[in-house]
Amino acid sequence: MYRALEALINFAYSGRVIIDSDNVQSLMVGASFLQLHKVRDACAEFLNKRFHPNNVLGIRAFADTFGCNSLVEAANKYIQQYFHDVSMSEEYMSLSCTDLRNIVMRDELHILTEEQ
Repeated sequence: MYRALEALINFAYSGRVIIDSDNVQSLMVGASFLQLHKVRDACAEFLNKRFHPNNVLGIRAFADTFGCNSLVEAANKYIQQYFHDVSMSEEYMSLSCTDLRNIVMRDELHILTEEQ
């Protein structure tokens, strides 16, 4: 977290920040806390570009925790489009009943057959 805080302080002075896989979550936490919306949005875009069936549910939960609605909605769209692949992930098996119900109740869910 120290490195993320240092990066956020540097951002305050320079207007630039380097986001990578190692610091994106810490930066997003710090940026949300400090209300640095540009950094939070940049982190959201970074995560959005890295959606995968194995990580999208975790990213969605993380984004929801910090009120990053644009990332939550992007994750929802990804989940709907790639539901079959997402449903095979370990994260899917760990969903609460409420979260699972919210996913499968969506009209936009892309499935070929009811068995999926």
